[in-house]
Amino acid sequence: MPRNKRNALEKLNILQEIEAGHIEVRVAVKKYGCAMSTLANWQLINFIASTATAAVDAFFI
Repeated sequence: MPRNKRNALEKLNILQEIEAGHIEVRVAVKKYGCAMSTLANWQLINFIASTATAAVDAFFI
């Protein structure tokens, strides 16, 4: 069975939906057909990327 690949924008939209409180993580797992660990990985990657961006922005101010 092929894996369901989502692009970065789709992943970000799912994370924003969860963070805004519109949907719970366990509901997102069922709705989007991905594992809880997958969402956790996306959240971690998103956190690291946003932290790195903020650090770079602060460095150049």
